[in-house]
Amino acid sequence: EMGEPLPPKYPLYGRDAHRTRAGIHADGLNKFWRMYAPFDVPKLLGRPLELSYTRESGIAGLIFLIRQHTGREAGKDDPELRRVHDELLRQFDAGRQTAVEWEEIDELLGPTVLA
Repeated sequence: EMGEPLPPKYPLYGRDAHRTRAGIHADGLNKFWRMYAPFDVPKLLGRPLELSYTRESGIAGLIFLIRQHTGREAGKDDPELRRVHDELLRQFDAGRQTAVEWEEIDELLGPTVLA
């Protein structure tokens, strides 16, 4: 320890080093994260791979967050998932600039997505 805080994007150890916003990255993690991630981040660093949900995260980002926070699977064609995605896009179209927190997404999700 050098007594200096690490920048958020510092390679390997920074707060955001293993965080994505892009749907294409979330899709890769959804399909086979061991192939997509450079190494087993949770095992080696003791922290999860993360996603900050933004306009660019898409349906794949929602699927990643649902799996990460609930352990459940959701399909891209689930109408309730699409409804939530459309609502989040409306928020961004209305000027939202910040990432969407899981608690906000969880509140929008209906029971059929998490069933």
